[in-house]
Amino acid sequence: MLFTFISFGFYAAFSLGIIRSISAEIQAEMPNVIKIGLLLLGILVLLYIVKELKKIKTHHSNHKPAIRKKELLTVVAVIGGAYLTFAFNHIVGMGDVLAASLIGLIAAWTIKNYALPIYCGTFIGMVCDQIYSNPFAIGFASIITGVLYVISSHIFAGWGGKAGFLAFIGTYTTSLFINQSFHFVEPLSFRMYIYVFLTVILAGVSTFTIHTMINRVDVVSASALIGLLVAFFSSDSSHVIVFAAFCGTFTGMTSKELFTNKSDIIIASFLTAFLFVFSFSLFEGVGGKLGSLAFIASISTGGLKHLFSFLKRHPLLVRTNEYFKAKFD
Repeated sequence: MLFTFISFGFYAAFSLGIIRSISAEIQAEMPNVIKIGLLLLGILVLLYIVKELKKIKTHHSNHKPAIRKKELLTVVAVIGGAYLTFAFNHIVGMGDVLAASLIGLIAAWTIKNYALPIYCGTFIGMVCDQIYSNPFAIGFASIITGVLYVISSHIFAGWGGKAGFLAFIGTYTTSLFINQSFHFVEPLSFRMYIYVFLTVILAGVSTFTIHTMINRVDVVSASALIGLLVAFFSSDSSHVIVFAAFCGTFTGMTSKELFTNKSDIIIASFLTAFLFVFSFSLFEGVGGKLGSLAFIASISTGGLKHLFSFLKRHPLLVRTNEYFKAKFD
């Protein structure tokens, strides 16, 4: 139970911390509506975190992580995915999205039981080589991520972007240990906003549709396939639209048990695009950034669904609804 709460603490701290960083970055130049939007997003994330905490106390109070062959192989899978992607990305020169997508797709079609942890590792391998020039740093980040992957497997289950979020925790924590600062770039040009929003929403909806409508296609295959196609057919695999599409696919990895309506994935993809646009200048080159944005957008949508569900059951609203029904029937 202790390990569960420790991992839960990482989820809560990093998700709210990322929103806080974005808010601080845009404080001076953005209109109030954007600031209010981020505040509401943070509240929705907090609502879902509280809901998840209650579920942990109720359903996972006796959960005891054990060190078995499967858990060890899961950590190895994360490490392997990270080093392979880093090599394909920086040594072969394939590019990060193309490398991560290719390795993820191969894993999904050959090592299905460990495809997701391998895919999680690929996000660490997407890290900028100028930040992680030391190969041991990749290994350290992978071990942190792999351990968190194992001990938190039963919490926030099924949410899109979770694997990338874990990779972000691993790479960010490692950067603190090695005292390595991140890159900051210029904010995204306003003229690109509409293209980013359309791309993220299309990629998110497409990924969700593929893995929920086609039985033989799992979430890793759906995400990696779209990422691979977009990166391969793009004239510039490092273009912002390629990363926007890849980010959207992570939102689309959310399970159909969590997103029960078509509107859920559209809302979550919209929020993902919102976060992508306004976090563009932050955490440049950090592995797992795209997945983190997708994860925050996804659980905030979960928070919104939880809020609506609570309001529908509230006695005052129930009585008000009954009153108007009786009045107009």
